[in-house]
Amino acid sequence: MSNEIIKLSGVGMCFNLGIEKNYSFKQAFVDGIVNKNHRSKKDNDFWALQNISFSVDSGEVVGIIGSNGAGKSTLLKIVAGVMKPTTGKIEVNGNICPMIELGAGFDGELSARENVFLNGAVMGYSREFVNSKLEDIIAFAELKDFIDVPIKNFSSGMIARLAFSIATLVEPEILIVDEILSVGDLAFQKKSEEKMRSMIQGGTTVLYVSHSLETVRALCDRVVWIEHGHIMKTGATEDVCNDYLQYVTGRSLEEIEQEQIVKNRIQKLAANGGVNTVNGGIYYDLGNGYNESDKINYQFSVLETNKVFVKLSKPMSAVRFDPAEYVSVSVSGLKIMCGCDIDFEWDEKAELIRIDAWKMNSLDPKCIIRFSEPIDSFYMEFDISVNQ
Repeated sequence: MSNEIIKLSGVGMCFNLGIEKNYSFKQAFVDGIVNKNHRSKKDNDFWALQNISFSVDSGEVVGIIGSNGAGKSTLLKIVAGVMKPTTGKIEVNGNICPMIELGAGFDGELSARENVFLNGAVMGYSREFVNSKLEDIIAFAELKDFIDVPIKNFSSGMIARLAFSIATLVEPEILIVDEILSVGDLAFQKKSEEKMRSMIQGGTTVLYVSHSLETVRALCDRVVWIEHGHIMKTGATEDVCNDYLQYVTGRSLEEIEQEQIVKNRIQKLAANGGVNTVNGGIYYDLGNGYNESDKINYQFSVLETNKVFVKLSKPMSAVRFDPAEYVSVSVSGLKIMCGCDIDFEWDEKAELIRIDAWKMNSLDPKCIIRFSEPIDSFYMEFDISVNQ
């Protein structure tokens, strides 16, 4: 038995751009002045969506991404039943809560209380039911002190909060969301996202449109990418988001990932109070153990991958690597290339045997690097992050 709750088959949506006006003597005079040829109705047709086909299973969270004007909001309005498609067929098996244009049905002359009842009635709820939920709606919207104020005096954020609270009055089978997790301040954004997550965990099916790929990645099981009214790709969230990023930036995935690595490191730098380097070193044992007199000092970066060529005073079969002094750090991505000189001419006889005493996430991190035979130089790469 099919578990599909939404199914679109060859859906298309055509609009008339409104270039064709009621023709009159006045219009003919204006056209004559601007030397404008009279256009036919056919020339005014604009296909916002063409041949859109995909399905959504019950309980699934599907993201819709694409550039501005791609047709994302039009698609949601068709699924919500606000628009009837020009071509194709759509099947929806469940009650829908559309969060597309929050506050679109509000009356500015009415108070917040009156608009709650008005919108509740439009959504099909009885007065008794809305009245039983009124305190919860106002509390969630954080408008207790403004419940009897006409909403024409509200800020856009206050209106959006009220609309979101009404829209989530009950948990529907299908939730349609168009960029509404950015309403209000940061605290309310977090609260609205938590509310949406609770609805998802309760089994609500979600169609979610957003330009925030970070949020799409966090919420969605699958993604549909639409561009110029056509489906470009559907599939796993990470794959589709990566392809979309490459499309809009014109850069390779490797370049995008490298930029994100740099951004993450800058954020870590800010979190670490501005620490961008740590003092560390390579110790070698000349018969008296590892001590300060037999040490090569380094300053390692926490902002970029450290690439270090180590030249010892004499061949050694083991060295101790201390990435930081008196600073709690984590080291990742450690790579050792042994038996090379500064021009990377390799001594193929020498090999890295093992790394002992690995304590790379502590206040005093260190490890012993052992080689198959004594060498006087090696190359290492690694990343460092300062622990909180």
